[in-house]
Amino acid sequence: MTKEELEEFDKWFADLVPYILDDYYGGYHPRGKHAEEKRQKYVDYIYMYMMAHDKRDLDGRYDQPVLYAAMKYAEQPIGKRLRV
Repeated sequence: MTKEELEEFDKWFADLVPYILDDYYGGYHPRGKHAEEKRQKYVDYIYMYMMAHDKRDLDGRYDQPVLYAAMKYAEQPIGKRLRV
């Protein structure tokens, strides 16, 4: 990706974040001591997935497992690795 493409992707994704957190499949609403860190890990996972696969939209038929994996990743204790 060129610098311009990356900036465009980042802007597009920043506009998508509220939708991912609040609307898509009920959103993701962690609670507790590390709720903000969990939210950020969830968003980061989806960002990297979409960037790696050059995706510009979410399709419920295919992306629901990715959102679930992002949630599992976000729920892992800080400093631990995700076991697949």
